[in-house]
Amino acid sequence: MKNLSLILIILLACVTLFAVTKPVSNKNPKANIVKPEVVQEGGEIIQAPMTVDKNAAKEVDKNKIKESNEKEQEGKPYDKQFVLWDTYFISDKEWKDNKELIVFPAKMVNPPDPNNKMQADFVRFTNEEKFASTNWYKTKIADKKELEKGMRVILFGIFDDTGIYRSPQSEEEALKGPWFITTIVDISGIEEGIVTLSNDFKASINHIRIVTQ
Repeated sequence: MKNLSLILIILLACVTLFAVTKPVSNKNPKANIVKPEVVQEGGEIIQAPMTVDKNAAKEVDKNKIKESNEKEQEGKPYDKQFVLWDTYFISDKEWKDNKELIVFPAKMVNPPDPNNKMQADFVRFTNEEKFASTNWYKTKIADKKELEKGMRVILFGIFDDTGIYRSPQSEEEALKGPWFITTIVDISGIEEGIVTLSNDFKASINHIRIVTQ
């Protein structure tokens, strides 16, 4: 009988010990999150608020978008008029205050020779033929503030539905379509976005290229 009592006591002790040391199951994942630091105010302990800098997050997003846009723009081989960055406009005739003079988009393959009237070698995009010329022009899309009466400008030689010279609508059109050089003779309509050319036609200021070289 004493042995039975002893066994029961031992079993009871083991059950008690197991209950005390058994790990408590945690079904709430939030319980594993470290709580923010607490601060003491006026003798009372309060929990410090968890804050997120939304402005900083927005700034990071803006920078990512800006970086993405810049990379996309850098990857384009042409400007908004589909003119390749390294395009020159060339002619077999010298500009002599003509009303207009046909020019061709081309790529320079040999630099200008200062001992030969700055003649350079080009390959025309229209027919891929080599062409040597002293009459060549480097251009860029004009800004409204840059346009002046008497300025030489280069335009794409196709009209829109309103009879105004338009820009090329594709890279192929820009490479193989007609271009010409002319002069601005009237800027009285510039605030409305229109200038008059020496060939008596009008052009939108958004479709004009100015000579830079």
